[in-house]
Amino acid sequence: MPPIKTYKPGAEIVPPGICIYGRTGTGKTTLVGTMPGNGFLIDTRSIEGGNFVLEDKADRITVTDVTSWNEIDDIFWALMKKDKVALPGVDFDKLKWVCIDSITGMQKLAIRKIIKERDLDADPHQITQNEYGKIGQLIGELVYRFRTLPYATVFTAQERKHGGGEDGEPVMMGPDVSPSSLGSLVTSLMLIGRLSVDSEGKRIMRVQPHSLYVAKSRSKPGKNLPALLEEPNLEVILRYMLGGTKKPRAAQVSSLVLE
Repeated sequence: MPPIKTYKPGAEIVPPGICIYGRTGTGKTTLVGTMPGNGFLIDTRSIEGGNFVLEDKADRITVTDVTSWNEIDDIFWALMKKDKVALPGVDFDKLKWVCIDSITGMQKLAIRKIIKERDLDADPHQITQNEYGKIGQLIGELVYRFRTLPYATVFTAQERKHGGGEDGEPVMMGPDVSPSSLGSLVTSLMLIGRLSVDSEGKRIMRVQPHSLYVAKSRSKPGKNLPALLEEPNLEVILRYMLGGTKKPRAAQVSSLVLE
């Protein structure tokens, strides 16, 4: 049996995983554009939004559209194998991060896939618990696969309410994915930020846990982020979390109106 690989804490850095969620129009895709270096964005534009807000960063960001669930498998393997034939627009020598914009849109494609595979006599207007389980498994596998890539991974998501049902779970706002998918997403990521806009039009991002919002930040010792960041920039945030000296700007009291 060959020796089992071991290493000391912090000696091996896994490419960071990030989720940015919020209501429509809060600037999630724009925030993705502050990721450092060259990126590859997978856009579910037929479901929501669009990538025109990144036009000024076309020199370092490449985009592809997905309109069906099966396409994402081909994209993943092309990224994993650094297949320049399948992805001729991607410079793998410079690629630093990959973004799925959005995981909410991907879940809708997963739902379409499951519905398409139904028996012909199934109710077309109702998704069963078993089908929701399959959808959760698809999203969980998607998150796992992309987290194994040698690049930073970013997921954007719309916002939805979780909990508050008959089982008495507390109400929390979080990424718009199914409850089973949310567990897969939260546990695998370094940073989860809830993006909003205050009464003055400033972008505010919550990155520390809150009783009403899903949020998370896992920094190096001594590099804890403020609970709320004003006009967040992902390059600044990541550099600080990983040991940098420039601390992201905390939101001022006047900016907490919508929190």
